[in-house]
Amino acid sequence: MGRKLIDLTGKKIGRWTVIELATREPYRSWKCICECGSSKVVNGAHLRSGQSQSCGCLIREITSKRVKTHGMTRTPTYESWRSMLSRCDNKSSGNYHYYGGIGINYDPSWSDFSVFLEDMGIRPEGTSLDRIDNSMGYSKDNCRWATPLEQASNKRNCMQLTHNGVTKTSAAWSKDLGMSKSAVYTRVRNGWDVSMAVTTPKR
Repeated sequence: MGRKLIDLTGKKIGRWTVIELATREPYRSWKCICECGSSKVVNGAHLRSGQSQSCGCLIREITSKRVKTHGMTRTPTYESWRSMLSRCDNKSSGNYHYYGGIGINYDPSWSDFSVFLEDMGIRPEGTSLDRIDNSMGYSKDNCRWATPLEQASNKRNCMQLTHNGVTKTSAAWSKDLGMSKSAVYTRVRNGWDVSMAVTTPKR
């Protein structure tokens, strides 16, 4: 039996006005209209928790008042922050369907660039913003400045593989076998059957 529906129709949440239930699966989401006139389907949990307050216009207004004071609007650090917001909030972004479109969001405090800067520091040359656990959103505990090689390794380690009804990352299967984190990933990429790749011990 599913959880009882909490009807949000007509509710005013931040700048959102909830219009109607949009989907029930895989999670309940609601069609909302922002004060600026734009519409969006928003995760019900994000509405109830206050994590989602607008289509992004509120963030833009708040940050536009603050960016003038920190002097970093044209820096790589600021661009990484803006790109993160766009991926999560802007439906017109080319990468939105990989992030905001599947529920990937960011710590609400990171809508303030100064908080993001305090948590992450200046972006080192040759790095970009990377989520340590790709199934989770952007936050201080789940983000780092990473090189392209580190990011590629992270993606390899997060390959999901299923054997006998059990799903783990390739890194976790490799650990079970006492091998390097990328060992099982490499096997699969080289054409190994998944069951063989995750059960064959180190030679």
